[in-house]
Amino acid sequence: ESAGDRQRRLARAAERDREGRETIDDVLSIYALDVKGREVINGVRTRLVTFEGRPGARPRTRAGGLLRSVTGRAWFSEAEYELVRLEAKAGRPIRYGWGILARIDEGSSAVLDRRPVHDGTWLPDRYAFTATGRLLLVRGLARQATVTFSNYRRLPAAGSGE
Repeated sequence: ESAGDRQRRLARAAERDREGRETIDDVLSIYALDVKGREVINGVRTRLVTFEGRPGARPRTRAGGLLRSVTGRAWFSEAEYELVRLEAKAGRPIRYGWGILARIDEGSSAVLDRRPVHDGTWLPDRYAFTATGRLLLVRGLARQATVTFSNYRRLPAAGSGE
């Protein structure tokens, strides 16, 4: 890798990091969070947090603009502070390109379950969604899917000779 290539790669990585931090800050500013209590999810002691868009919130990022109409619940492990389960639902339509490119209807929902594997790293276990809407103003959309993740295995470290 040349010095110029390295500099461009590092600049792109820094920009992605900055955008990621801005998105997290934006999402935290647009949601009202409420700790509801404790529950056991798949044998893990968790804290339940609900989230709902704040009235009058003004998102600064594209992700914040798309997510402000999403409400839901999230469970975090008490021991590791990891996300265990996320349930999200569109509280009103979510529009891409002013609704011309796509629209996801109110009531569309998604669920993400995560679990610890091997050395305690938390990875996805199951993702499910149900969505209705429109593409390009004319094509109706109705989708439902569930993806299950399994058989995680550790890859040998680079240069370990394994």
